[in-house]
Amino acid sequence: MHVVMKKNDTKFKKNESRRVREICKVSNYEWFINTSKANEDEPFKIKTIGLDHSCDNQRENKTIDSGFLAKKYVEEFRINPSWGVKEFQAHVMRNHSCTLSRHQAYWAKRKALDLITRTKEEQFDMLWDCCAELWSTNSGTTYILKLDDNPKIIVKNRKKF
Repeated sequence: MHVVMKKNDTKFKKNESRRVREICKVSNYEWFINTSKANEDEPFKIKTIGLDHSCDNQRENKTIDSGFLAKKYVEEFRINPSWGVKEFQAHVMRNHSCTLSRHQAYWAKRKALDLITRTKEEQFDMLWDCCAELWSTNSGTTYILKLDDNPKIIVKNRKKF
């Protein structure tokens, strides 16, 4: 997140399996962060931070990829799934001051919409699992799950409620 907020591009230099050094790509390694972890189960901890990251903003930032943008803007796509690729591309360029190709913007939108759809399908599957669990624990009770007869609304060969 530091790289996105500061609009600087960095790269990682792996020292060992438990130590990593992040350095600036532009400023000849003046800026750095040293991190390490004690155990495999723990996250990396910052041990040392170098000088201020004083190089200019860079428009090319490899950290801002389609996966990052999909996770960051998933709520905006949930509210407005018809948000156009060009408008999304302009929004990202305005907010993050980085170049974003139409291809990257398209894939970010597609991944965000896939995240939304997958979440809905998982919730829909939970209804069927809930009914099956209720049936197995209280088999003498009647359960009614009202389904829609519209053939266009079928998810995984199941009618939608």
